[in-house]
Amino acid sequence: MIGSDKDYNELAGRVYHVDTNKSDRKPISEDMKILNGKYQVLATEDNTQNGMRVMATAAIIARNGYKSR
Repeated sequence: MIGSDKDYNELAGRVYHVDTNKSDRKPISEDMKILNGKYQVLATEDNTQNGMRVMATAAIIARNGYKSR
């Protein structure tokens, strides 16, 4: 397992930050790195008709001891 349960819980909460209508924070968008650079956002969707907000993420894995950024 790459991510911890804590990471997955935090990612689940961050999906609400995909909402582009919230003015109190910058919305999460594609290619952003989140959770201290441990994950990269691959795709997002904010469906205003049914309220569904989703994002696809991938863990950033270190190669040769160096973390890609």
